[in-house]
Amino acid sequence: MPLTDDPTFKSLLRKAGREDPVMRQIQDAFFDDRYFRPAIAWADEQGFVEALSGLVIYDSFIHSGGILWLIRQMFPESPPAGGGDERAWTTAYVNARHRWLSKHTRPAVRKTTYRTTCFKREIRRSNWDLGLVPINANGVQVRI
Repeated sequence: MPLTDDPTFKSLLRKAGREDPVMRQIQDAFFDDRYFRPAIAWADEQGFVEALSGLVIYDSFIHSGGILWLIRQMFPESPPAGGGDERAWTTAYVNARHRWLSKHTRPAVRKTTYRTTCFKREIRRSNWDLGLVPINANGVQVRI
């Protein structure tokens, strides 16, 4: 049986991710290199400066590998670098992504609308600097 199918091995990996400082450090470095830096580079290139916009973009990189053109084509707003309004773009993108996730053919993907539900709530609260805490992220109260 390959280790990817071994429940004991997977349990040990989860435990190491929670408890082993070296494992956590490696995970943080991986996520920085693979997702955070590319997301922030994309956001900077497109002229985004608001913390909430950055979080939305980072989440898209983690969850979907980037800003999917399929979703991007679902709304007309331009990013700030293209002369658009940042908050209008972010709001339209979150709404389009929510629709896309909720209608996805895979049930597991449809269940991830909690991500965009959180962002929609923060947009309604006008929490662009993420200073209004706690933020309810799928039932977890996050304090930044």
